[in-house]
Amino acid sequence: MATAQPLETPVSAERRSPLTVVFTALGWTVLILFAALEIFPFVFTVANSFKCLPAVQSYPRSLIPTPPFGVECTYQEGERAGASRSASETSGALTFNPTLEGYREIFDENLPRWLVNTAFFAVAVTILRLGFDSLAGYALARLKFPGNRLLFFTILGTMMVPPIVLLIPRFIILKQLSMLNTYQGLIVPLAVDAFGIFLMKQFFESIPGEIEEAALVDGANRFVLFLRVVLPRIHAEEPDARFLIVGQNPHARLGALAGDPAVKLTGRVPDVRPYMAAAAVYVVPMRIGGGTRLKVLEAMAMGKAIVSTSLGCEGYPVRDGVELLIADSPAEFARAVVALLRDPARRLQLGRAAREFALSRYDWRAIVPRLEAAYTMARAEV
Repeated sequence: MATAQPLETPVSAERRSPLTVVFTALGWTVLILFAALEIFPFVFTVANSFKCLPAVQSYPRSLIPTPPFGVECTYQEGERAGASRSASETSGALTFNPTLEGYREIFDENLPRWLVNTAFFAVAVTILRLGFDSLAGYALARLKFPGNRLLFFTILGTMMVPPIVLLIPRFIILKQLSMLNTYQGLIVPLAVDAFGIFLMKQFFESIPGEIEEAALVDGANRFVLFLRVVLPRIHAEEPDARFLIVGQNPHARLGALAGDPAVKLTGRVPDVRPYMAAAAVYVVPMRIGGGTRLKVLEAMAMGKAIVSTSLGCEGYPVRDGVELLIADSPAEFARAVVALLRDPARRLQLGRAAREFALSRYDWRAIVPRLEAAYTMARAEV
């Protein structure tokens, strides 16, 4: 016969030691203390805004408001009418009588104009800094020119100069330009910022160059990029060079090039191998895209000298200058093609290395044993 036993109340296996409790309490105490130190200046500021001016000067640390509220800071009648009340009349060491006189003085002034000035100044400086800092940061990040790094470090060096040091020279310059007490005198000196330039430079360097280059051609595919940018450079060196585009359904943008004697569009062909065999150089001007580059492998298997971008041969463990030539900028690509057109021995060397690479890694005699070994391992694990 089964009997029911009462459930025991579970007891936590982990008990907090007294030392842990002490350290936890000490940690919270320190955090609260530092939080109070950070908050107190704001509390003092708000409290002093509700005091009369003599009380602010004599008792700045009094924090506790007490009645009467809304006191007048000046005598309203009698012989002393218009005179300020003494600090001791409205405040003490710990307490003070709140007043709204300070806020009334602010609203009696031209507060809307002050708000408009502040908003206009903030918006104008923000827009100008976005423009100038972005342009300068882009130039330092993307344009390679003599003195680029020296200029960048010089700009960074200006961040070490304390702003107060520039106060008097800036005032003198603005005075000579008759820009004192004007919007432009306030905005122009702050229109560009060294830290903003540094920030934008770092941002532009984080953007892959391939995205920018793709945007430069505004949607052009790899063939249009090659035809419009690279091929003219090749023709400048080798006027007899011809570019063959072999394959079905060429892009509509390529149709406009049908009359160009330097370009030939074949359309669909029964066999691409004769065209590949007749080519001196096989080019892969790929700038954006993905997938398996089977056409590159076909060209390797046929022993062709290849010029490709890094993206065009991505996925194959090839070496630049051994199995093919890799060039990513239009100028480099054109130079590589021209160099191979002028050097038959180099083309033959690259073609042989490319074919050896394809046979050693992707021939059926190399693939099948590895595939069988993978199948055998998989069956053994089942």
